Amino acid sequence: MIFVKKIEWIDIDTKEADVTLSDNQYELVCFSDEFFGKIGGKFDDILYAIVDGDVYKSEDNLFLVKHLNNFEYFIIAKIFDKTRNIAQVGEFLINIGGGIPNDLENGEFVEFRARRIDIY
Repeated sequence: MIFVKKIEWIDIDTKEADVTLSDNQYELVCFSDEFFGKIGGKFDDILYAIVDGDVYKSEDNLFLVKHLNNFEYFIIAKIFDKTRNIAQVGEFLINIGGGIPNDLENGEFVEFRARRIDIY
């Protein structure tokens, strides 16, 4: 289960926030321009990655979330639903904004650099 670990309000009136999500194995700091969750609350939406560069097939068949700086991450994830550009890392489902290469299939691993991960 993914839960809200931390909320840093940018503007509490408009509900704009930096939200830390966790599945007890991985943590992602995400931007939300309208967040209505609460600390400790369950989160079950799909995240959206703003990809910086290309998405590649990974030679490593494992999940990886490496925080680079600010909102930037290097991620290795498994293709969950190629037709919808969704990959999975831990319990997180992430829509990959750059798309998944055509020669890859569900169940294969991809790696990409996300400039930011958003909650919609």
